[in-house]
Amino acid sequence: SRRGVGRMMQVLRDAVGDRVDIMIDFHGRPASISAALQFIEEVAPYRPMFCEEPVQPGDADAMRIVTERAACPIATGERLVGFKEFEPLFRMKAVHIVQPDLNHTGGILEGKRIAAAAEHAYMGVAPHNPNGPIAGAAALHFAVSTPNFVIQEEMSGAVPWYDDVVSVPMRRNGNSWAVPTTPGLGVEINEREAARHPF
Repeated sequence: SRRGVGRMMQVLRDAVGDRVDIMIDFHGRPASISAALQFIEEVAPYRPMFCEEPVQPGDADAMRIVTERAACPIATGERLVGFKEFEPLFRMKAVHIVQPDLNHTGGILEGKRIAAAAEHAYMGVAPHNPNGPIAGAAALHFAVSTPNFVIQEEMSGAVPWYDDVVSVPMRRNGNSWAVPTTPGLGVEINEREAARHPF
């Protein structure tokens, strides 16, 4: 129930305090615009950094209606592919934050096109990245070169061998990645270890 969602959000906020950002991913599951807005109404008092995919991606009109009425920032884009699928969001000012996945949307160059259009539309960029350490390094370079960057999803620790498949893993300083100073993306593949984890 929506009230249950509000109670869970309150418990979460009480547990982590005010110094931790919370992001809510609806993954397009609310059945209608009104249902999405009712869920957002329940979580908004606890100051989420953003609510992601409150309606199905690809419906910029519905996303715009939610964004105009929501009491917190709205994000979408992890399931959109290429600039053309993002363009209606920019034209309609339909979200606050776009979330391109560099692996799915056409790489760093296409991601930069999306980020530039988002900046022109006064939107932030919070890239989607549930991938490995090489994608993480590419995402880091994208993030540090994007003026409207907000936050980067990353998956270090998702599997015990995450850092083993690269011989020079990225370094973390607390909650942040250190920007590599070595050539290229700053990571080197350990091909022998990577071959042990083909999937």
